[in-house]
Amino acid sequence: MDSKIFGQFIARSRKERNMTQADLAKEIGVTDKAVSRWERGIGFPDINTLEPLANALGISVLELMRSERMNMENQNNNLSEGEVTEIMANAVEMAKENRRQDKVSVWIGGFVTIVVAVLVKLSGHANIGGSLFVGVIVSLAAIGMYFFVRNEKDKESRKIYGSFMLAGIGAAILLLHLAGVNSYMLVWGLFCILCFLIGIISKFQQ
Repeated sequence: MDSKIFGQFIARSRKERNMTQADLAKEIGVTDKAVSRWERGIGFPDINTLEPLANALGISVLELMRSERMNMENQNNNLSEGEVTEIMANAVEMAKENRRQDKVSVWIGGFVTIVVAVLVKLSGHANIGGSLFVGVIVSLAAIGMYFFVRNEKDKESRKIYGSFMLAGIGAAILLLHLAGVNSYMLVWGLFCILCFLIGIISKFQQ
């Protein structure tokens, strides 16, 4: 199921009903940020949101899942077995995609935290608590970078994540400098983390 096509269909159906993203969000009980993400093809609605979303847009759940309008004469009140199977398959695919995107940020944060904490501890510049703290700060910067790239079409979100990323990087550099990590190790460490992030982002955007 193509998230971009799905998002474009939601946006088109919403505009046909002269609704703003905020209007649609309020009617189905989500945030306008969530609607914006769906329309930009970044993730799918929760399964429990599909029916309210379809009702708000004046379409059937089947039309929503297919991302296309159906001729009125071809629509029946009762869905066929094949149509029910199609809806369920698409719903399962949506749930998997949402879980996959959530896991990416968790994996990035966990990996970066552990690697940085271990390196700082082995360097002898901080105790275990201090090493973990530095690792968490660096991981926050890494997660900010991930979402900054993921939201390339959303200027408002990019400003937020960009600021978050820069603040995290600045704080991490300051903490590492105060801990006595030499500049050579600092630069190479940040370079390796950046390479890791680029690889992860490239993989999950395919």
